[in-house]
Amino acid sequence: MKIHNQEYQLLIGLGNPGKSYQNNRHNAGFLWIDFLLEKFSQQNFSITSKITKEYQLWEISEKNLYLFKPLLFMNNSGIAVKKYLAYQEKIQTVVLAHDDLDLELSQYKFSPKSPRAHNGVNSIEQTLPNLTMLHLRIGVDTRAGLRNEAGKDYLLKNFTPTEMPLLQNTFEKIWEEINTNS
Repeated sequence: MKIHNQEYQLLIGLGNPGKSYQNNRHNAGFLWIDFLLEKFSQQNFSITSKITKEYQLWEISEKNLYLFKPLLFMNNSGIAVKKYLAYQEKIQTVVLAHDDLDLELSQYKFSPKSPRAHNGVNSIEQTLPNLTMLHLRIGVDTRAGLRNEAGKDYLLKNFTPTEMPLLQNTFEKIWEEINTNS
């Protein structure tokens, strides 16, 4: 996946709204959008924002790029995405960034396929069954194969202070990949 100016791209980051969820593993998609906003701000790109009760959107017009966070809870993300896309005929590429328990922290993967189980992704796919998306699957698992805690409970835990730099390093690697030869 590359960020380039030739086509209109929508990057959706999944997460749950609210401060209590801000640094949860399940909010890796939101954290990715925050990372991108910081990167584009550092490069002095013009960023305009819009907020509704269903979503928050940022436009980086020089890149034909839209960054999107659904402001409904994860299981209702499809409602927010559908509401936005209903009026956006120019979007050509949709990338959905989300946590993935099948990948270890520090790993990521661009894939046309959905993860085995993810309620936020399922919400979008059920609400918009004909939407073609590329998935940015962000690894969040640090249990080293020990699955003694239910995934849904584990995902609602915050990244630890030692894990957060690893996540940021992963974001740097993704940033480098998407900007190479763009």
